[in-house]
Amino acid sequence: LARAYGRTHPETWGGMWLTYPAASTIEDVLQVNVGTTDDVAALRRTITDLIPGNVHLVVQQVANRQADLDAIVDQLALRGTDFFARVGTTYYGAGTTIKDNIVEIDVSAVTPEVNSAVAQEFGAGAVRVVAGLPAVADVCNSRVDCGPPWAGGMWIASAAGACTAGFGISYYNGIWSYGMFTAGHCGGGTWHEGTLNGTVIGTSSQVHFGNNLPADVQVIPIASTAHYNKYADGATDCSPCTLRAITVTQGHDADGAGDGVCNHGAASGTQCGSIAQTNYSFPWTEKGVTLIHQRRATYTRNAGDSGGPVTSAANTAVGSHTHYKDIGGVRYAVYSHIWEMENLTGWDVSHS
Repeated sequence: LARAYGRTHPETWGGMWLTYPAASTIEDVLQVNVGTTDDVAALRRTITDLIPGNVHLVVQQVANRQADLDAIVDQLALRGTDFFARVGTTYYGAGTTIKDNIVEIDVSAVTPEVNSAVAQEFGAGAVRVVAGLPAVADVCNSRVDCGPPWAGGMWIASAAGACTAGFGISYYNGIWSYGMFTAGHCGGGTWHEGTLNGTVIGTSSQVHFGNNLPADVQVIPIASTAHYNKYADGATDCSPCTLRAITVTQGHDADGAGDGVCNHGAASGTQCGSIAQTNYSFPWTEKGVTLIHQRRATYTRNAGDSGGPVTSAANTAVGSHTHYKDIGGVRYAVYSHIWEMENLTGWDVSHS
């Protein structure tokens, strides 16, 4: 309803986006953020009744109307290639970033001359120019040769061993940064594509794996040019592997027993089943910790799948593989839920 209001009042609407605040509870897990170029208090009074009662509403003053930002993107679609060629760089794409109330433009090289020309043409407060890469086909050669940009589901290696790359992530604590998830128990360090001889991906900035934690996760910061919202879908020896884009992140406790889920591990490839338990806790004896609030699935796994993306629908991020439960000699997968991972790290799964 709030978005519908924005579509009918473009003259002051700065856009709307959703966040999941740190330390949220079941009663307060969602925050609706709205931007306006007009009176903040007046808009809050107007749209409060359009927001569910258990959702936190934040209305912010912004400089740019979403309609104006979207119009800049439309202009760039028509003449961005020629415009940037004239100022000495190559245009790769642009999009409206609602959170930052700005249009982000990807080009091959950012120089003072490029920034000056863009500010003069579109307004310094309406655009941000970043170095990027051209669009690539939605395939990767194999799970050991997949990027950059780096896709979830590929083999990654550090001095501690080999694991699977997880979802691409961004926007850490209100600052545009880029990275990827993998499992915390894989150990921190410098990560490489495929093997220790592969291209350097990045060095861990957060590692979360401890007693009574609800998520087994770590963060590997990466360059903006290596950032992706895609994961490899296919067999362990897929060549090429199909890449699928994440556009939705599952909310807190939005899953249930019997829901279909798929793990995309480098060792096992894509394996699908359903959720058997949504609140599974277990002692990891050899590591001396107990993990809580995990999900147990009905598909099997292999060593090396740790950190791999778990999805429900092809475009929906729901978790990251961590371990297994042995029942009758069959190793059924256990994974951390994506909400717990985002909440613990402060990073958001990337949708673009």
